[in-house]
Amino acid sequence: MKKHILIFSPHPDDEAIACGGTIARLVSEGHDVRVIFVTDGSHSHLAVLGIATNPSPTELTFIRQQEAQKSVHALGVAPGNVIFIGIEDTQLHASQPHALEAIKAILRSQQTIDEIYMPHEKLEMHSDHRYTGELIVTALAQLALQPTLYKYVVWDAQTETDFDFQNRADLQQEHNTHEEKLRFDVTPYLVQKIAAFRQHKTQAELFSPQQSKPVVPIEFQHRRVEQANIEEFWLHQY
Repeated sequence: MKKHILIFSPHPDDEAIACGGTIARLVSEGHDVRVIFVTDGSHSHLAVLGIATNPSPTELTFIRQQEAQKSVHALGVAPGNVIFIGIEDTQLHASQPHALEAIKAILRSQQTIDEIYMPHEKLEMHSDHRYTGELIVTALAQLALQPTLYKYVVWDAQTETDFDFQNRADLQQEHNTHEEKLRFDVTPYLVQKIAAFRQHKTQAELFSPQQSKPVVPIEFQHRRVEQANIEEFWLHQY
């Protein structure tokens, strides 16, 4: 049976890192897959590397949107199935009312929603990731919707160490220990996952002449993309 599935990505590249193999598998199985990018990714170089020009945040907004389109295309997602909400990168905490209404509008626009893949609203440590998850859960509750939720984690303590960067959410919540943790083998789709991530050249490569290292550290790329034949999700409990 064809399913209608939404993938929420806090920044352009999280879709490939967290669930690129899963997206490729779902598309190959004939499901309707739509990818929603919540923030514009404009501050990746400034926040992580301290680079504010060449590229500037304004330039990155445009470039990263193009990269995101290429990434999901590599995973097989149809061009018309990509949505950009456009919240300023690293500032989702300050734009929650607007973001919530945008997410609710997207949910309302879907005739059917069977599954959602999203950042974990309690285990993610990056503010943009954590609030994305919080807002999705809130929006679903307000709209009385209960699709199956698969929740991923990109920003954990190891990621903070790899990036040497923190943008933590000021949320104190206990994790629901009753959530089932699922592990999906995406080995048949790993080549697509890697290809999708590589489309995010601003993140994976030395994009600026000022850079001595990529935004996404090499060790992280090895562990979470190139060698990531298993993708993990927590099954939400309503």
